[in-house]
Amino acid sequence: MPELHLKYGGSTMARTVNCHAWTRLSERIQKPAVNGAANRGSFLHDIAETCILAQNIPASDFVGHYSEKWDYLISEEDAAEVETALNAASKLFNEYGIKDYITEEFVKINDLIGGSADVIAWGDTHAIILDWKFGFNEVSPIQSWQGATYALSALYSDTIGDKLEGKKILFAIIQPKVSDTAQVYEFTDRELDEMEDQILTSVQIHEEGGGEATPGEWCQFCPAGPVCPSKIMQAQAAVRLPKDVSMDLETALALAEQLEPWVREVRKFAHEMLEQGAEIPGWKLVARKSAGRTWVDEKQALARLKAMRKVKLEDYCDIKLKSAPQIEKLCKTKKIDFQKEFSDLVETKSSGTTLAPADDKRPAVSALLTQGEVTAALSKIA
Repeated sequence: MPELHLKYGGSTMARTVNCHAWTRLSERIQKPAVNGAANRGSFLHDIAETCILAQNIPASDFVGHYSEKWDYLISEEDAAEVETALNAASKLFNEYGIKDYITEEFVKINDLIGGSADVIAWGDTHAIILDWKFGFNEVSPIQSWQGATYALSALYSDTIGDKLEGKKILFAIIQPKVSDTAQVYEFTDRELDEMEDQILTSVQIHEEGGGEATPGEWCQFCPAGPVCPSKIMQAQAAVRLPKDVSMDLETALALAEQLEPWVREVRKFAHEMLEQGAEIPGWKLVARKSAGRTWVDEKQALARLKAMRKVKLEDYCDIKLKSAPQIEKLCKTKKIDFQKEFSDLVETKSSGTTLAPADDKRPAVSALLTQGEVTAALSKIA
């Protein structure tokens, strides 16, 4: 992963263009610690880069490999995910006649705007800006500000600009948890020109002190969230709604979708500030409820219990059958046909239902209650 970063990079460009206050507001916020999911993604990026450059190294070679830098241990599932990404890249390159590529090339529009694209590839007619995504939340390449930033930066590059000039520019996202094929969008020349104008104008506004805070989907992962005036106003407006105001569920859920992540960010930020010695009027840190007494050394405790004649194994140990997936994994190591031996004893059960936006790719499940039953239930609390 690259160590060089400019102030306005591809990953934050959608926020930079749409909210002209976030950089100013972020100056008041201490940089948050990187979480485990981000470390995992960074490590998988590194492995994908190594494999695509070496070409003859499979991702499976990294199973069990631990990185001190990212504090993460690669599992078989991680390696399989990287392998899926590499296969998708290979199909993509074949489809568009790609002849050469570079990885993690640092490119820039100017000294403020740019970054390192995961892969920049080109052939006779097409050039591809490729971005690996190893998270669950689907990211679209369509009119992507990240893609436009890297594409424009690459076109300005003294090193590879001529490789892209005159070719059709594609932005491709490979996200194995969403699809085993690349999601591709082709920028038109006019589109890139217009997006460049918007990028340059927005960056100038930020550099001159910024403008108004504008909430939207770009708020996700914004470091200024806990102190964002627009988010605070949204929350205050929701709290001040009179009880006799009827809000339809669609509107209420949309509001909850926007406010719930912000509430989590505020609580996390406040907790970090209090732990560092800051004072917040009306709030304090308290100790968590005790988790109870625990063994200092379980092995010694077991040894002493085993030596006691009056105590039986079932008196101090709970014996529980492992899950079907765990037994299936065991069968593989013992060369036992799991399907043959246990298929009649295994079933797939749903853990229940959860709310999701209408455009979520998962199919809708049947309602547990009829509309008449719902209406009757609601009438009792009206």
